[in-house]
Amino acid sequence: RFVPGEFLKRIGRANVEQVQLGDAVEQSLTVMFTDVRKFTSLSEGMGAGNVFKFLNRLLAMLVPCVTKCGGTVDKIIGDGTMCFFEHAHDALRAARMIQREVRRLNEEAQKE
Repeated sequence: RFVPGEFLKRIGRANVEQVQLGDAVEQSLTVMFTDVRKFTSLSEGMGAGNVFKFLNRLLAMLVPCVTKCGGTVDKIIGDGTMCFFEHAHDALRAARMIQREVRRLNEEAQKE
């Protein structure tokens, strides 16, 4: 079983072996979802290798933006992510940072 270390800390567990079926901790969190606009049509013309490179490049940028702002990437599903933050303002900071980085990646891609 894989459970992010940050998630374990938030529920008061030191490791995954301490988690029992049915464990629950009620907290107020902000959840942020990301998704690449028109990814399906974009990826259809790329080929598998280029899609893989694109997603790796995107996630290599996105994950640090989330963690720098105090968030945790909970799930990565294709071109989308689900992230959580303790405070809404941290999610907004991450979203703005991601937007800036996406612009930069798009500019770099146009030069290639």
